[in-house]
Amino acid sequence: MVQTRNVPWETPPVELLPLSSEDRAPRRLMIVEDEALLVEDLSKRLTKLGYQVVGIAPSGEASLESAERLHPDLVLMDIQLRGQLDGIGAAEKLRDRFEIPVVFITGNADDHTFERAKAVCPLGFVLKPFDGRQLQIAIEVALARHAAERAVLQAAQLRAVVLLAGGVAHEINNPLTVVKGMLQLMLKTVPQGTDERQRMELACDAADRIKDAVARLAHVTRLELAESTPRVPAMLDLQRSSEIV
Repeated sequence: MVQTRNVPWETPPVELLPLSSEDRAPRRLMIVEDEALLVEDLSKRLTKLGYQVVGIAPSGEASLESAERLHPDLVLMDIQLRGQLDGIGAAEKLRDRFEIPVVFITGNADDHTFERAKAVCPLGFVLKPFDGRQLQIAIEVALARHAAERAVLQAAQLRAVVLLAGGVAHEINNPLTVVKGMLQLMLKTVPQGTDERQRMELACDAADRIKDAVARLAHVTRLELAESTPRVPAMLDLQRSSEIV
């Protein structure tokens, strides 16, 4: 049976600017909350802000099933959920299985709960009661941070590939130099206009092309080594940030 009570983030109305649909497709959000009244109110607020609510899950277990099927851009997760899997446990599984960012929404801010929540690396932590502006800030900062973290990860993976390629280039370059030198020495002993001379000249041209490709690869590796790795800021205190705004 659903309990009826005042919505905990009810505050004086503030003019909010919805996200422009011309700039991008609506961000797809999923709500994990077991109180129907709160879900209804939160869904309306998110829709008004320009987001698309693609799924609602009443428990941690249900959130995993829905996330696998819906692939939301972000999950708004209540920590206190009915069932064996609370919001913190569900957030950890969402991160490990699907790499879906989570913003916690909770009325419980005790130290133990906060420390447990931090351990699963959420991208936001918003305390009830909050208004629409705080919610919008939390979502946008979380989405931006998630995109930045993915970009850093992809850059690191690309860097690893480039460095590996640079090592391969070095290993190719040394024996290739020997092969090219031997071909040039042999050309001096082969008469002009013969078939053997033509084949050896083709081999020299091929060696030159490989050497050029290896040199370009080594140059890219040197450039990659010269660049610094982007930094990602520590997890923001979204409650404090929204209060400042």
